[in-house]
Amino acid sequence: MAITRKPAQLPLRLPRELHADIQQLAEDQGVSMNQFLLYVVTSKVSEMKQSKEFFAKRIAGRTRQQSAEGLKKILDKVSPASRIVKGDEVPDET
Repeated sequence: MAITRKPAQLPLRLPRELHADIQQLAEDQGVSMNQFLLYVVTSKVSEMKQSKEFFAKRIAGRTRQQSAEGLKKILDKVSPASRIVKGDEVPDET
């Protein structure tokens, strides 16, 4: 995806209640809705990228089976009341 120097515009449909919340929060902060949304979206995107990078490093070089075995070792240390219930287990790769 090519990045342009011109700021992108994104028409966005929002529920009225969410729009009102954003408007109020922006007013509370003393900024425009555009500035407020830019901050919120930037913060969330940064958080999601960091999470993605963290988990990519944690599982680097491991197969799904190895990851499942590692999870099982952790869960074996947890009390039986907290164990994974039927239907929540990691599916077999087939």
